[in-house]
Amino acid sequence: MRLSAWVCVLIWLPVCILCSCATAPINSKNEIEKARQEFDDTSTIVANVDFIPQKAIYYDKLKTIYIELSDLQIKSKSTDEKRVKAECERIKKRCRDINAQVQKDIIKIFEQKIERMQTEPNKSNQRRVQYLNDTLKILNKPELNPDELQHIVVTWKKAEEQKTDILMNVSFGAGDYQLTAKGKKHLKSLFSNNIKRVNAQISKENIDIPLLLNFSFQILGYTDEIGFSSKSAKKLGKQCNISFKSDKQKNRRELNRCLSKLRAAKVGEYFHTLKSKDSHANSSNKMVKTNFIIKTVGKGEEMPDGLKDGRPRDERRRMCKIIFTYWKEVQTK
Repeated sequence: MRLSAWVCVLIWLPVCILCSCATAPINSKNEIEKARQEFDDTSTIVANVDFIPQKAIYYDKLKTIYIELSDLQIKSKSTDEKRVKAECERIKKRCRDINAQVQKDIIKIFEQKIERMQTEPNKSNQRRVQYLNDTLKILNKPELNPDELQHIVVTWKKAEEQKTDILMNVSFGAGDYQLTAKGKKHLKSLFSNNIKRVNAQISKENIDIPLLLNFSFQILGYTDEIGFSSKSAKKLGKQCNISFKSDKQKNRRELNRCLSKLRAAKVGEYFHTLKSKDSHANSSNKMVKTNFIIKTVGKGEEMPDGLKDGRPRDERRRMCKIIFTYWKEVQTK
């Protein structure tokens, strides 16, 4: 081949390649698959944001996108491939818009949670605030990819989805705050059965992130409105450092408040003992650590919730109400 012929080949070959690329058919199937992947990612994110009130709105938007995507897949063979690509890009943008809005909603919710937790400082809230602040740093990134957002919502759901309150009661004798053998047996059964039930449920879950399982016992002590003998009043007053006044009713109320605190404290002490001895106190899942929070409050002569017809001497008022709550949170360093 002469030199002039090679020159012609070298000149026209790049031009031919460029022209062939420009006119090459767009792979509709690949474009639809990419759009479907973004749709699936957004669907997973929305499915896990139970804590967002606008979830129903996002579901409606996803439903519309799903119908359009299905129609596009059916019509793709008879539709211009450039138009298919344009439709896929529009669908992907709408999915990204949903992600961006979910991101804003989560930021707002996390900021509200932090503000609320800071008004009730305790170790559990401090850990949760730390986790939320660390997560907000990621959420505030201008370009947050779907995988990062999906990880955040799935992790938060695993940490927050399980929470429940269970009420239990234990009774006392008139003017007494010591637990009877029957009362201890009742409390031990309640404590062990509920902890065992929760741990059994947690063990069935697919937990692959470090979680802290919190067991909270809020113990509210109550009394009736019966007064005390001078000997009992003197003994109880000394225990609670009460300065007696001339007003007998006020003295009685102060003594009963003291008695209610002692009742709640006695149940709390017994729970601390059970916590260290119960074989079900720790989770079988190595990714889950348990934490016990035991809080006691004396309510005095206040009427317990659910006892509307309680009389001043009603023995049903001589009790402790125990509110058992459990929840999960992400472990932080």
